[in-house]
Amino acid sequence: MTRLDSCKTNPAAKTQSKNELNDLVKKLIRSELERLSETKAAQTPRSADRNSVQGSHRTEPKSAGTHKRTRSDQSSGKPLGSGSRLTSRRGSNTGERPVAILDMVEAAEEKAPELGGGLVKLNDEISQGRDKLIQYNVAYARKHHDIPPTTLDYYKFVKLIGKGAFGKVTLGIHKLTGKYVAIKAIEKSHMQDDFSRRKVFREVYILKKIRHANVIRLLEVFESSKHLLIVMEYAGGGDLLQYIRKKKRLDESEARGLFRQIVYGLGHIHAHSVLHRDIKLDNMLLDTEHGVKICDFGVSKILDRSLVIKEQCGTPAYIAPEIISDTGYKGFYSDHWSLGVLLYSMLCGTVPFKAANMEELHKLIKAGKVSYPVTMSEGTED
Repeated sequence: MTRLDSCKTNPAAKTQSKNELNDLVKKLIRSELERLSETKAAQTPRSADRNSVQGSHRTEPKSAGTHKRTRSDQSSGKPLGSGSRLTSRRGSNTGERPVAILDMVEAAEEKAPELGGGLVKLNDEISQGRDKLIQYNVAYARKHHDIPPTTLDYYKFVKLIGKGAFGKVTLGIHKLTGKYVAIKAIEKSHMQDDFSRRKVFREVYILKKIRHANVIRLLEVFESSKHLLIVMEYAGGGDLLQYIRKKKRLDESEARGLFRQIVYGLGHIHAHSVLHRDIKLDNMLLDTEHGVKICDFGVSKILDRSLVIKEQCGTPAYIAPEIISDTGYKGFYSDHWSLGVLLYSMLCGTVPFKAANMEELHKLIKAGKVSYPVTMSEGTED
C-alpha cells in the first residue's frame, strides 16, 4: 500500500489528496474481489458449465436487488457508486451477515472526511500509528460489520493554538489522512450545569447545520473520559486581526475581496436562521489561499424572526446600539452593525468607537458619529 507520506505538498497533490484514501481502498477492494472471483471460478464443477451451455435458452428475469456484476464490470475503469454495490459473501454459509463493502468504504469516508490544512509529511511515529489504526479498523469491521468509534489515537496533538473560557484549541494531525485539523477540547467538568451544556451543544448543532466555503467546517465530534472534542478544519493563515496588525490597514481592493467572502458566509448563516452575535476580526480566519472562514459560534442564537432578544453579548467595540439600549432587539440587524464596524477596521486599522471606559464607549456607539482617519472613496464611506 502506498503511504500518504509519498505525497508532496504541491498544488497538484493538494487537489488529489481528498480522494486519495477512497481511491486506494476501492482499488484494493476491486483487486481482492477479482481474486475471489477467479478462485471461485476455478473451483466450479465442470458439469455446471455443461449444464449452462446445453440447457434451455430460456432466460430467467433478474431482479434489481439480485443482479451481480461480471468480472469485466468490476475490473473496468468506471467508479463504483451507490447504485452498484459489491457484497462479500464470505461467511454466508455460516450464518454471518454479508458485508456490503462499499457501504463500509463510504462509512470510512465519513470517518476520515476532507480535512483542511494540507498534507503533512508523516514521520515514522505517525506512520506506525497509521498502520496500526488501519489494521485495527479492518479487524473491527470484519468482527462488527461497522466502523469503530473515534478515539484520541486517531490524532496526534501538535501544539496549543488558542484558549477559551471552556477549553483549549490544539493543532492536530489526523493520522489516517495526514492532514492538519483544529481540535477544540472542552473539559466535561465545565459542562455540569444546563447553561454550559446548551451552549456547547448549540455550537455543535449550528456547525453541523451550516456548510459553506466561508464558514469553518465541523469534521467530527467525539469524547474521551475527561473531554468533549470538536474536530474542525484548520485554516493555517491566522486570523484577520493578526493580518491587519501586520499590514496596518488594507487598501480598498484587498478589503473588497475579503469582505465579499465574509458577506457570503454571513448571508448563508442568516439563511439558516442563525444570528452569529460575535462578528469581529478575531473570528475571521484565513486559510493558506487567502480564503476567509467565519468561526466561533459560542454565543450564536437560532432565531425565530418574531423573537425579541434581551441578552447582551458580543465584543464591546462591535456591539450594536440596540443591544446596549436594553429595549430588546430582533432579526439580524445587530450582525449587520458589527459587519460595518469590521469593514471600518479593515480599511482604517482601528475600530470606529474607542473610549477609556464602558460607559463612554456606549455613549459613542449610541451617538453613531464616525470619523475617518484615512481617505476613502465616496461609496465606501457611505
